Order: sequence, then C-alpha cells, then structure tokens
Amino acid sequence: LTLANLAAAAGGDYVVRVTNAAGSVTSRAARLTVAALDPGRLINLSVRSIAGRNGLPLIVGFNVDGGAKSLLVRGVGPTLTAFQVANAVADPTLKLYDGSATPALLFENDDWGAAANAASLPALFASVGAFALPTGSLDAALAVTVRGSHTAHVNGKAASAGVALVELYDAG
Repeated sequence: LTLANLAAAAGGDYVVRVTNAAGSVTSRAARLTVAALDPGRLINLSVRSIAGRNGLPLIVGFNVDGGAKSLLVRGVGPTLTAFQVANAVADPTLKLYDGSATPALLFENDDWGAAANAASLPALFASVGAFALPTGSLDAALAVTVRGSHTAHVNGKAASAGVALVELYDAG
C-alpha cells in the first residue's frame, strides 16, 4: 500500500480484509499518524578549498533569516593535517564581512587562542559538534551574533596558500 501527499486528515486506524472462496480474514488495526513537516534548520555548513592562491581568499557566503543568530565561524588550516589533508594552509586568517554592496569588515581573527573570547571557545566547539582545535594552533575562530547576508573570508597569512576549511555552526 502506497499513500502519497498525505494530510493530517488521513491519519487513523486501518485494517486489511482478505476474502476468497474459503471465507475472509481481517488484519489487526495499524495506526497511521501524519505529522506536520518540520522545515528544520541548518546546523553546520563546511566548505573546503584552496585559500590564498594568488592572494585570493576562500569566500563563503551565507544568509541568516529572521532574527539575530549566534554562530561559530572557523577558518581551519594547520589542524587539517591531523585528518591527513595535504597542503593545508599554515596560518589562516578569518574575516567576516556584511553583505552590503560595499562590504564592511565586521569581525576578524588570526590564531583563535588570541581571540577576546578564546577561553570560552573550546566549550563552544564541543557544544556544536565541531572537532577541537589544539591550544596554540594557528587556526582561526569567531563566536559572533549576526543577521542578514554575510561572507566569511579565509586567506593564508603573509600571502601563503593551501587547503582551508571554512565552517559555520549554529550556536543558538
């Protein structure tokens, strides 16, 4: 039995009755519950590519609809080597811009341990399911609250290039 395009009104108890020359038999009732579709939410966005080639950053755009949202934004390079990623960018910088026609720099980080909120970041990494960044690593991270359109830019420090991972986590 295939049912398509169900509405809540289709819910209820269903039975099957089979009849032939020998008689009929009725199955036990099976309950069908039709739940409303939950549109869900995006928990994490990750993009891995080259950052810093010809001085150009890896840019990831995103939009936060509705009210302000707490996010963890990371630019990972050196820690990627622990996952056998070759040619990782040695020292990434992370910059977060607004999405206006002339983008303004809102936040930036170089070496997450130097961030103003560095002491709280390891607990935030764990709470959103992100892998840990070693203490003293040159990876970058920001805990921010934003709304609207933005771009995250990861580049190699001092014109270095390599593989980088940009991650955005819903921290709310």
